[in-house]
Amino acid sequence: MKQACLLLSHQAVYKTDYHFGMLEEVLRYVEAQQLLGVPAIAVYYYCYRALTEPEQPDHFPQLKRLLVEEQSKFPQHEIADLYLLAINYCIRHYNQGNPAYLADEFDLYQAGLKRSYFLNNGTLSRFTYRNVVTLGLKLQAFDWVENFVNEFKGNLEPKHRQPMYSFNMARLAYERRQHGLALQLLQKSEYSDLLLNLAAKTLMLKIFYENGDYDTLDSHLSAMQKFIRRKKIMGYHRENYLNFALFLKRLMETNDKAALDALREEIRAAGGVAEREWLLGEG
Repeated sequence: MKQACLLLSHQAVYKTDYHFGMLEEVLRYVEAQQLLGVPAIAVYYYCYRALTEPEQPDHFPQLKRLLVEEQSKFPQHEIADLYLLAINYCIRHYNQGNPAYLADEFDLYQAGLKRSYFLNNGTLSRFTYRNVVTLGLKLQAFDWVENFVNEFKGNLEPKHRQPMYSFNMARLAYERRQHGLALQLLQKSEYSDLLLNLAAKTLMLKIFYENGDYDTLDSHLSAMQKFIRRKKIMGYHRENYLNFALFLKRLMETNDKAALDALREEIRAAGGVAEREWLLGEG
């Protein structure tokens, strides 16, 4: 069952099909022999059921309960993998339009962070750092996010520490409507990571727009478009950010309601667009 859960997770990401042989017979045996009282069996049983029967509402709560209640009975690397399986399950359901799973994902991150499950030799991935902040901001847990950003800053790799810290504190300031502070934080670091650089530029553009500073916005929009075309930005990221810049410029120049409604429809119908929801809200 453990291997089946790991393979299902791999299958979801890489669109690969696996054959699970006699696993259904094993599951029926577990049920018939009432082996779900054994934590090592029950946790993988409910994990597998949750992954393969997402329409059944009872499997995931059982998995989450076991992860919290029985975590001390597993080696740290194994329980960390289980937490990530459960978190990815929540992410998939949220992306499918189930916002209730945000709270479950947040619970799992909080519990895992408390027990250092997401640290590798004391280091927290910058991607996990940013993902946790994104989740906390969506749930408007602003004080918790501030504590997290400060508490785990020292666990980031030294080369990523200051830019990731400044960027995520800027995101928090933006959500608190502290635009001046957000701009100060964004200008505090050099963003050598290309995608982080684009994310920081995008946040600045949103602030200029919301402040009505259209002259500065227009100048920075042109600079961002030149930056994207000059850099070797891979695949969909290039399209997403160019579309964002294009639609934001048109949004800035459009005042007529009918034209704004038409622009919204274009934004909805477009392929890849960074900050689509924000553009639609501003439109």
